[in-house]
Amino acid sequence: MSGGKTIDPRAKDSAVAEFVDTWKDYRSVTVACGEIAASHGMSRATLFAELRERGLWPAARVGDLALENKRLRKQVERLRKQVQMLEAQLAEGQE
Repeated sequence: MSGGKTIDPRAKDSAVAEFVDTWKDYRSVTVACGEIAASHGMSRATLFAELRERGLWPAARVGDLALENKRLRKQVERLRKQVQMLEAQLAEGQE
C-alpha cells in the first residue's frame, strides 16, 4: 500500500466478509466498496485491491459466469442432438 498506513489484516478480513455478504444491498458495487471500506478504516482502493486479490470482486464473477454459460450452452446443444438421434432410433424401432 503506497499510502503508508498499514491496515490490520483482521479489519481487511472483516471488510471483505461484510462486502461479500452485503454488496448487493447497495445501489452499486462501487458504492458498497467505498462505504464498507470507510466503515472499516480503509480506502475504497484498499478494499477493492483486497477483493480482487482474493478473487471476490463481482466483475470477475460475472466473467466466470459468462464462460460457464457458454460451456453450458454448448452442452445443451449436444444433448439436444443426442435426444433427436434417440427419438429417431425409437421411431425406427416402432415402425
